[in-house]
Formats: sequence, C-alpha cells, structure tokens
Amino acid sequence: KINLIITALLLSTASLSAVSAPFTQEQEQRIRELIRETLVTQPQILDEAIGELQKQEMAKQDSVLKNLLKDNAAKLYNSADSPKIGPKNAALTLVYFTDYNCPYCKQFEASLEKVMAKHADVNLIIKPLPYLGDSSQSSAELALTLWQTQPEKFAAFHQGLISKNGRHD
Repeated sequence: KINLIITALLLSTASLSAVSAPFTQEQEQRIRELIRETLVTQPQILDEAIGELQKQEMAKQDSVLKNLLKDNAAKLYNSADSPKIGPKNAALTLVYFTDYNCPYCKQFEASLEKVMAKHADVNLIIKPLPYLGDSSQSSAELALTLWQTQPEKFAAFHQGLISKNGRHD
C-alpha cells in the first residue's frame, strides 16, 4: 500500500503538467524531491494515509453490505424455506449461516445457544451454507427437508447435527 500511495502522489504531480503547465520541469522535480524528503523524514504520514485509505475502503464496503442486506431483506428474513427457532415477533432476529461440518460453526453454535437461553425475545433464522463437500450438502438438504415436512422436529435435529463431533460422512 505504501508503494501505491507514493505512486499515486508521483502520478498526481506528473499529471499536473499534462493538464495544464503551472510548473516548470524543474519545479515539478523539486516538488517530487520535497514529497520524497517529507515522506522519508516523517514516515508517520504514510501511516496516516494508509489509515485514511482503509477508513474509506471500509466505508465503501459498509455501504455495499448495507445495500446488499436491504436488497435481499425478504430472502434473508421472510423466506419460508429457512428454518426459524424462537418467537415469530421477536425483538431481535439473527440470520445464521452455517455448515453442519464446520468446526468453527459448531463452536459458534454454543454462543448462539447462550444468547437464545438468556434472551427469550430472540429469533434465529438458520441458513445452511454447505461448503465443506458432499456430506455438508446432504446434511443441509436433510435439515431443510425436515424443516419443510416436520418443522416441529427441526430444532432437535439441528442441535444433533451441529453438536456431533467431526464430519457427517
């Protein structure tokens, strides 16, 4: 990123002469030298520039994510195909993407269970996201089929799959 910033600074000074010629070649060379001297003697400027660039990138990503969530809210929160655990009109709804074979998902599930136990007004929408192979796919399909045919049995089945150690081969 440092090279990117330095390149951008140098290109911006180079582009000044292409747009209009407010500086002579000697002045442009001196500007480049001053920029380099400043960056060498005050390298914290690069940290500030990188920090600002990261802030701007995060703001862009945040905006994209907010728009993505807004555009897909119905699919995320109101899909009849997605299993739900908790009260229908909860104060807080969590959308949870999981793979029944993912060890990190299995660890995270314990935290979700604590939240659900502590806060009765939380609704959990489960989105199976099978990315660890065929057994993940078949576990997700089985869970979703059970949700469609016998939703009252889903929570226990989900708990059994997610709490089982290892993969579901």
